[in-house]
Amino acid sequence: MSLMRSTCDRCYAAKTRCTKDASSNQCHKCLRSGAVCNYSPRGHAGRPLGRGTGQSSSSSQRPTPAMSIDEPFITQPPSAAYSLDLFSNLHSDENTAAYLWDYQSLLDGYGQPYLPIDEAIHSGTITASTTSSDAAADLFSPLGGSAHRSGSDTHHDVNSSSEAPSTATSLKNESLHRQLIVIHTKLITLSESLAVSFSMTGDIEVIYKLSAEMTEILQRLKENGPCYPPMPVAKCQGMTSLLILGCYSYLLEAYEFTMEKLRHELQDTGSPTAILQQQQQQAASPEEAPQINIGGIRLQVSRKSAAEIHLQLVSQTAQNLRESLGQFVKHTAAPRCSMDLDTVDESPATDRTGSRARETGRGDTIDILTKMAQREMRRREDGIFQKQGECAVRFYERDISAARDSGIHDYNTILDQLRRVYDNPNKTQEAEDRLLSIKQVPDDTLAAYIAKFERVLYEAKGQDWPDVTKISTFRKGLQSSLRTRLSQQLNLPRTYPEFIKIIQQLAGYSFASSTPSSSSNNHSSSNNGKMDLSANAIQPRYRDLELEAMETGNTYDYDFDTSKATLRDLRD
Repeated sequence: MSLMRSTCDRCYAAKTRCTKDASSNQCHKCLRSGAVCNYSPRGHAGRPLGRGTGQSSSSSQRPTPAMSIDEPFITQPPSAAYSLDLFSNLHSDENTAAYLWDYQSLLDGYGQPYLPIDEAIHSGTITASTTSSDAAADLFSPLGGSAHRSGSDTHHDVNSSSEAPSTATSLKNESLHRQLIVIHTKLITLSESLAVSFSMTGDIEVIYKLSAEMTEILQRLKENGPCYPPMPVAKCQGMTSLLILGCYSYLLEAYEFTMEKLRHELQDTGSPTAILQQQQQQAASPEEAPQINIGGIRLQVSRKSAAEIHLQLVSQTAQNLRESLGQFVKHTAAPRCSMDLDTVDESPATDRTGSRARETGRGDTIDILTKMAQREMRRREDGIFQKQGECAVRFYERDISAARDSGIHDYNTILDQLRRVYDNPNKTQEAEDRLLSIKQVPDDTLAAYIAKFERVLYEAKGQDWPDVTKISTFRKGLQSSLRTRLSQQLNLPRTYPEFIKIIQQLAGYSFASSTPSSSSNNHSSSNNGKMDLSANAIQPRYRDLELEAMETGNTYDYDFDTSKATLRDLRD
């Protein structure tokens, strides 16, 4: 039996499967994240060394899980960047699997980096007893993040506790820069890995972890400044600024690439071809099924649900990182070396550099490089933090790129693209149906009803209809009280604008004051015969309908299908 474990230290701590190629000394997860892959000797069975039988079993003295003399690990508290409450608005998916509860809180470095001692200490000259004390010192140090100190640094700190403050400051700064360099190296490895392949579980977890480390560094820099102990005037060191900008640029690139992949996953999961490919992929590699690891909970879900969850998590993680960077710039950076990405200095190069501008020509080289990086980061931020139309925001980018290459810019290509996407060929027919069914509800005023009728009439292209058709349709949707008062009028206009004026005049009087008495009704009915003759002589068809409404009380409530057929005939 081999004396070495078959699982590397990181996979052993996370209790996940560790796989590697026969020709490689690193497992797939460590190779993807750019971490050092170590294989420790097998642990001893039985009671760990140093445990006495008379030790108290109270909760305050409970031992740390998975901790023994053979497997020392440095742990840090969970990062605040992963305290996300983004699952209240998500809909459950029918393909969601059961919850897999794992009471071990060390899961894949999700929000808290777990670094083996062999990986954290570069020189490897520390004994087991020294390691535990140094781990506690790293955990509670004011600046934190000193897990990457070498053995010589530890030895120097132990034997030289009474050094001058300047020496301690230089050591702290060296540890800070080492952390930034390590994160920068991991991000370069991640960028190269994403260019080859993408894993919804492994790569996204690496992005979360590196984002948490970067956010934690920015928060501690905001609290303590680039130097420790804090100086009276905290200045932003140039190397720190460049390293932070480089890490932020790589993280923006990773966010943009990941969100594009997730949106593509959401668009293609509904097609039969995509479902077949997904089933074949899961059958070929069942260990690659998407999982959501949060603290001690491991949730195995479908690919669509995982894409929806990760899309919100990545967006929120990018937002948290940008806010941390803004707070760092606001509280720590000095005005002369401010990293505020929202302001651009447009002053001439001669005003900023003086005579040195004549040596570099038109502009400063450093200023040009900084503005190039600034424009790229702005472009990536605009692509990440957009709120509307995430899935189809760049559907016309193909036409813009083709126009840029050919040099011919025609706005009609974009209008045609928009028309193909959003145009409705049945909009006129649908507007006609709405126009025939429009009604003046009791709460609507006459002005509101006229505005609504005019809008739907325009959508139905009814502005060229005959006036008799527009008047009949308008009158049909009026309230019963107004229709009754219209039926009592003997001389109604024949044009649509004049008819609207009469309606507005009638609506200005109360119904009670305009109600005729019985004598006036008898008088009107006695004159019906004369008006019938004059009306038939002028407008036979229309006046017959009008007089029929006066005698029978019919207020043009025609059958819906008959009115629709009449409108279609008039339109044709």
